[in-house]
Amino acid sequence: MTHDLTRREEQRGWRIGFLWAVPIALVLAVVIAVASYWYNIGARDKGMEKTTTYGSVESTPKEALGPAILKTEQVPQYGTVLTDDSGHPLYLFEGDRRADGGKAVSTCYEDCAKAWPPLLSSGTPRAAAGAKSSLIGTVSRREGSDQVTYNGWPLYRYAKDVGPQKTVGQDVKDFGAEWYLMKPSGERVEASTQTNNG
Repeated sequence: MTHDLTRREEQRGWRIGFLWAVPIALVLAVVIAVASYWYNIGARDKGMEKTTTYGSVESTPKEALGPAILKTEQVPQYGTVLTDDSGHPLYLFEGDRRADGGKAVSTCYEDCAKAWPPLLSSGTPRAAAGAKSSLIGTVSRREGSDQVTYNGWPLYRYAKDVGPQKTVGQDVKDFGAEWYLMKPSGERVEASTQTNNG
């Protein structure tokens, strides 16, 4: 009889322990699920930032704060090229339409404009240090901003460039067409000019 009582008490103790274990396990599961959710949200946000930010150029076109200033810089492997006032090299996109007796047309929007931010200007863009004011103009983008043109070509920076010392956008095929640096004369830098793609 004593043995049976001891066994019943032991079984009762197991049942009580099990009843306590169930809510504790549920609470832990909820905590883990919530923590996992917020961790995934943070990781996703970080991943999104990585896909839209490159080098030292803003990857999302913003409204210009003032008139754009064009100048020239010496770039390794390519010689003297057109740059913005901060020294970032400027490119033409062969997928655009050049203003050759007509109106220039930019075809670079959305993801393209994140990777290749258009050079915008608020007010009349100006020439400095080697750039030719007679070749400078603007074209209206579809959101209403003014994009700078040079010799009829809409101008862009490349988000992976880090100033003139690390210029990696020359002769790149991206978004369906080739991209080229521009000479102060308004002509594109030929692919053969490149001596080192690093």
